[in-house]
Amino acid sequence: MTKLGHSYIRISFYSMAMTVLVSMFLWRFDVHDGVALVSEYGHFFIIGLFAATIANATGAGGGIVFLPAFVLLGLSVPQALATSFAIQCFGMTSGTLTWLALARRESRYDGHCWGQLNSVLWLTLPAAWAGLLLAQTAMPTPPFNVHYLFSAFSIVIGLLMLYRLRHTDKTSSPSLNIGQKALIVVSSFIGGIITWWLSIGVGEILAIVLLMVGFNIRFSITVAVIVSAASVWLALPYYLNLSDTINYKVLLFAAPAALFGGFIARHLAVAISAVRLKMALSLWIILSGLLYLLLPH
Repeated sequence: MTKLGHSYIRISFYSMAMTVLVSMFLWRFDVHDGVALVSEYGHFFIIGLFAATIANATGAGGGIVFLPAFVLLGLSVPQALATSFAIQCFGMTSGTLTWLALARRESRYDGHCWGQLNSVLWLTLPAAWAGLLLAQTAMPTPPFNVHYLFSAFSIVIGLLMLYRLRHTDKTSSPSLNIGQKALIVVSSFIGGIITWWLSIGVGEILAIVLLMVGFNIRFSITVAVIVSAASVWLALPYYLNLSDTINYKVLLFAAPAALFGGFIARHLAVAISAVRLKMALSLWIILSGLLYLLLPH
């Protein structure tokens, strides 16, 4: 997996992503409309940059900013959800490649820290995809008020993480027992379901669970970002087949910013201490719970 962090993979991805966005603009809009689009939608660049930077620095996902912000700015909930998924395909993939670049570099002299990356991804990715696909096919809309449940969960877990800030990581690559593996799989599955409903969930839950079982903060965030990226890509085709769900004007401004935010996020996260990074993650999780209470439901 760390091979994906190679520089030529990252350069290729950024080149293809910008080619797609430029082609999308030329296909859907007139070049002469550029100035008007900037004046009307330019603020979505700032939103995309902020959301992607925080999301990829903490692993908690950008939907927590996109969904409430888009709804407040006039998009319908289905449009906000679909557009959030589309933007995160750019931003979370960018973050994935930059975190894998760190893993690739550090594994050369500290293989113990990253030794379980592939095995943990084998536990998390299939479970998250299974949960997302189950929700997509059997429960496209939540059967209960998931906003209140997710908000309460986020606030409680965030507060617990703040309480445990004084506890240092005992190990960077713990030996997982059957119970811990089962916890990771079940958490990934539930996170996949929630992600389909809210465009956020699996990264936040995984970051928390991996910290709980003993992985260090960088490893936990890396896995959370990777699984989040893979999940939003799996969800995107559903919305591409529906007309008038993805707002392409918003996407054209937010996606380039998300690419950049995903790139700088890892550098921001590495620049601060593990304790401060955990505090940032805790506060972001609490904020996500509070923000979701404001969403229409």
